[in-house]
Amino acid sequence: RDVGRMRVTGNPDDAYAFRTPSLRNVTKTAPYGHTGAYFDLESFIKAHSNPAAALDEYDRTKPVLPALEDNPWWVMDRPDEVLAIRASITMPAQKLSQGDIEKLIAFLGALEDPQAIEGRLGIPETEPSGLPIDR
Repeated sequence: RDVGRMRVTGNPDDAYAFRTPSLRNVTKTAPYGHTGAYFDLESFIKAHSNPAAALDEYDRTKPVLPALEDNPWWVMDRPDEVLAIRASITMPAQKLSQGDIEKLIAFLGALEDPQAIEGRLGIPETEPSGLPIDR
């Protein structure tokens, strides 16, 4: 059960609140969402423009999860847990046109840093610890 920020703070008001990661190179980091359920930015933006509807339409076959022994879906199988997730939604639904979504994707594309993707720092010549560097 991933209760988000509440796990750190212990504050019930933080239930299902998650930190937003850096947006630099976000166009290169699919899949999206904390379970990897969205394979492209367009579907992620559409879903998150109306979080309550996204919760109702959530497709558990799409997340990219490692093989787990325990049932990772038990929370979604319990109506009281789903209601708790729904109650934590603080953002009202946003009406976005296809043009709005395309502009958002273009903006996110402007945050690409090809040098960072390729590894601008490269491999150091020496390691402060003195341990060998594998090249």
